[in-house]
Amino acid sequence: MANSQAADIRETGTEIQAIAMGYHSGTLEYHTPEELIKGLYRMTTQRANTTGDSESDYYFYQAQDLQGFEDSFQDWFQSTLTTVEHGVIEDPLGDMVELVGTPVVTDVSLRNGLGTESINTDRMAVVDNSDSRKVKVTNINLYGNQEIEINYKVRLKTEDSSFISGKWYPANGKTTLHVSPDRTTDKLDFGVPSVRASTEDFVIPVKKIWSNDNDNRWQMRKEVTAVLQKKDGTKWIDLHEVNLNEGNDWTNQFPAVSGNSTIEYRVIEKISNLYRVPGYANPTYSQESFTSSNLESAGITITNRLLTTDFSFKKVMENGQPFTISDEKRPKFTLTETIKSIEVVRDVAPDDEGVVHFTNLPAGIYRVSETFVPEGFKKCDDFTFTVAERSDGTGVIATSTNKTIVNELKEYKLTVIKTNELGAEIEGAAFQLRNSSGTYNKTISTGSTFTFTGLEPGAYFLKEVTAPDSYVGLNKEIAIDIFDNGSVSIEDHTLITKSVNLNGTENLITMKVKNKRQFGVLPKTGSFGNRYFILFSIICLVIGSGLGAVYLYVNRRRG
Repeated sequence: MANSQAADIRETGTEIQAIAMGYHSGTLEYHTPEELIKGLYRMTTQRANTTGDSESDYYFYQAQDLQGFEDSFQDWFQSTLTTVEHGVIEDPLGDMVELVGTPVVTDVSLRNGLGTESINTDRMAVVDNSDSRKVKVTNINLYGNQEIEINYKVRLKTEDSSFISGKWYPANGKTTLHVSPDRTTDKLDFGVPSVRASTEDFVIPVKKIWSNDNDNRWQMRKEVTAVLQKKDGTKWIDLHEVNLNEGNDWTNQFPAVSGNSTIEYRVIEKISNLYRVPGYANPTYSQESFTSSNLESAGITITNRLLTTDFSFKKVMENGQPFTISDEKRPKFTLTETIKSIEVVRDVAPDDEGVVHFTNLPAGIYRVSETFVPEGFKKCDDFTFTVAERSDGTGVIATSTNKTIVNELKEYKLTVIKTNELGAEIEGAAFQLRNSSGTYNKTISTGSTFTFTGLEPGAYFLKEVTAPDSYVGLNKEIAIDIFDNGSVSIEDHTLITKSVNLNGTENLITMKVKNKRQFGVLPKTGSFGNRYFILFSIICLVIGSGLGAVYLYVNRRRG
């Protein structure tokens, strides 16, 4: 019955609160104490924002004794008189401001002389710092002209790319006071203040300098993006980006930002997702960070140094020894970067140790070509090597190091031509060529030209083993030396004319050997028929002469 009447009263908008003390069940009472308490608190008004059905969800106070009754009555009395109970202020910050420090709540109830009592410590409002983008105060309890004051400081983001000097910006979003969350969902709105700032423009020039790349000889420069950042605590926040390229002569400037000298800035470079230009070392900056008060007048300079390394290889003869001939006769090499077809250097000769040096090479693929071949040698094949960046980007390294290139000699051929005193070729001779080691021994006995092939470096001896009829052959072996460096030495002889040609497809040694006729021997001319005719004529002449002498003798006797 009581619950029904209480429900009717509540429906009229009346708030019912109750304090219970000394309740008990009689002998005829069939309800338990717990059931009695539940019946009592369900007659009262349920607190706002609650959905449960427990004692704490209702305006119900229970006392076990007189002291408890006094405490409960005091709580009920304060609750009844309180204009703000367990109130909450929520003040979200505006987009262009940020909180500086921590908000402070102060009891100012007695400051203006209107209040009669300060706020108890356990009922004092508390700042909730869980969200840096919101000022939130909880546990606000006020009555009888009590008053609190909330102090906090915000900073306008003058460095933001959208900031406009002198423009008003809201300091807060919608700010509300939830007066009594236990009783109602109603909220009160506060006014929204605005802030503005007028700052002097702070323009930051930026310039790119390329180092060690020979005025872009290697064509490795790339457009870069310079990024202006602002320090926010321990983090750096991107503000503006500008491009640096050949079109703007690698110079630019950032849009104006706040000249507040407390703001720290820095500039970094980016290429796609990299923070340095491929092939170049990590950039260096004229100032790692700066403020409007210490920025150098020229602005920020970003320097990129091209990463280079050296490459060398060894060039030797077949005997493993370096060339010791004069520089102009040594082999020479030309280096070409193949990706961009850049001739790096031409006609580089090995040093006295046989080492060919190429210096200051950036990343790329290179081809080495022998462009001058020493006399007597074959041209070596081209070869390539690569200069690549280290995995950590701190340098470049060359592949195919410690390479040795061997110059092979072309095959030698000796041609011996047999002539008479007049230079006409004659047949009938035989020549033998042998070397000092005994691995080469060859004799040729036909024709007037004798060709010996397959000759390699070493000491050789040429001997005329048979001379043509009626001719005197060479009276000694002729020494012929073929050296490892390709040169040839032939022993001098008055009857020999010699020449060496090392510039053809093979190395040619030519010797003309002149034979003299034996002393007292008539020249052999004509055929055997002529010889018989002459012999017959001589016989006839002798017989005729004899008959003539006999005839003269007989006539003289008769006379």
